[in-house]
Amino acid sequence: MVPPSHPTKPPSPWDDPRLIFPDEETWAGLPPAERERVIERIVDVLEEYRAAMSEGVRHFRRKAGAGADLDAHFRRAGRGVFVACELAVFYPAEPVIVPDVLAVMDCDPDIEPESWVVQDQGRGIDVIVEVRNLGKKHKDIVDNVRDYARRRVPEYFSFHCRTGQLRGWRLTEPGARVYQPIVPQGGYLRSEVLGLELAVVDLRLRFYANQALVPTEESSSRACSPSPTRSSRSSTTRRSASTTRSTGSRRRRWRCREAYWRSATRADCRCAKSSTRGW
Repeated sequence: MVPPSHPTKPPSPWDDPRLIFPDEETWAGLPPAERERVIERIVDVLEEYRAAMSEGVRHFRRKAGAGADLDAHFRRAGRGVFVACELAVFYPAEPVIVPDVLAVMDCDPDIEPESWVVQDQGRGIDVIVEVRNLGKKHKDIVDNVRDYARRRVPEYFSFHCRTGQLRGWRLTEPGARVYQPIVPQGGYLRSEVLGLELAVVDLRLRFYANQALVPTEESSSRACSPSPTRSSRSSTTRRSASTTRSTGSRRRRWRCREAYWRSATRADCRCAKSSTRGW
């Protein structure tokens, strides 16, 4: 009698050799056209895994909100910080990573790369935030802690959007490749790279500057909207539907670009997304 067969457990995406980026020497020797083909092949493999995954609305909203709030804060402060959600990042001889939220300090916030090739950019990612909803705990607090430290990402934060658990790690000295936990202080996790504190408020990840709550991107948009004068109130009333649609316009632009983002299989540098499918 033949014993019943059991379905083979699908491999982890991070163990798929097709996702490994070429080493520095190999990449440097490739012509531009071949470099594009390499990235396209890796992204095609990513899409195979994306098709079987769904992040859920809760995950999307927490991720998009954190990215938008962080981007808006640094724009208000006049500091150049590039913030992206789910941008494919290629480190030499490593599998591609697609963080939920990433930040690169002292960088043009308006660039729009379709991916981030560390060797071409001349630098890696400074901060990564991963938002966990239904995914495996082991990946976020074990695998990522090991893998992001090996890539020398200075700081990494993991936020569980269902339980509100927030944890952080950093590299404490130059050349280190092992993270040390960030110890909470008064309920906050301090990011030395961002110059901000992170905390959880109503199951949402929020940022603080010297323990003062950083406004959300949406509230900042409302605050910047001019109040109508008396002479313009009637026309304002007639345009109320349009005004309502424009509230929080930057966050909406992040969401409306999702169709392009998905079709290109890569993230826009300032887009948060309206689809519930993700990495």
